[in-house]
Amino acid sequence: MQQGEIVFWIFMIVLTPVSVGSFVAVIWWIARPRRETESAERTDHIWEQRDVWGETICRQLLDRQVEPDMTPEMVRLAWGDPQSVRQPEPGVEQWLYDDAPPEKATDYVLFKAGRVTTAAKSTSNSWLTWGPWPIIIISLGISILVSMIAIGVVFFT
Repeated sequence: MQQGEIVFWIFMIVLTPVSVGSFVAVIWWIARPRRETESAERTDHIWEQRDVWGETICRQLLDRQVEPDMTPEMVRLAWGDPQSVRQPEPGVEQWLYDDAPPEKATDYVLFKAGRVTTAAKSTSNSWLTWGPWPIIIISLGISILVSMIAIGVVFFT
């Protein structure tokens, strides 16, 4: 195999997946404004209720905090629609926000008489909240490394 072929295959094997990954990251970033628009509508709806609920509750909802004595409408504004709803006993409703079985659920809200009695939500430290930058930086690093290897193959063999 000649040097040109080696360089070609290095680029094809390594840089093609890196390019596809970068492209997907950019597309994901472009699709983001829709979520921001939905978030702006949510914020407007919460602030419209300020005279009824008070500023403290509105700020908690904007911060996605659920506290005892909140209504189902408030919980929907804070956490969105539940994935499932069940009634463990009469007069008690449990909203589940993850796919785990009810006894292992980590994200849930319990209502009694239409008011929150208990709420629990696990925190996620997803690196995707940083946007596409980690993917792009890693992709660029790999691209630079592979380019240096290819240059080394051409000039030092």
